[in-house]
Amino acid sequence: FYPGGDRPYLCSGADDHAIRVWDYQAKSCVRVLEGHQQNVSTLVFHPRLPLLLSGSEDGSIRVWGAATWRPELVINAGLDRVWGLVVGGPDGADIGIVGDLGSSVM
Repeated sequence: FYPGGDRPYLCSGADDHAIRVWDYQAKSCVRVLEGHQQNVSTLVFHPRLPLLLSGSEDGSIRVWGAATWRPELVINAGLDRVWGLVVGGPDGADIGIVGDLGSSVM
């Protein structure tokens, strides 16, 4: 759930490799984000910045601008399939990643 901007948004990831951005109030899909090569398994909005992070079974973590919904960065943590993401720390600079081969904090 992302309450930033002029509308509240929900995002969902699925087995079709896409992320869908939903307008919570209008109950409609406003964007489809594509870029992952396999199932999208986890999503998290940054707590302070207008960013969405997605993890996939393709092993990548993608960072999307929540204002433009464009891809900003692709990270490969070398953990095989990515199952979980968390953003934390005092300034939101720490990213926790969980994959098949273990976990990492960046």
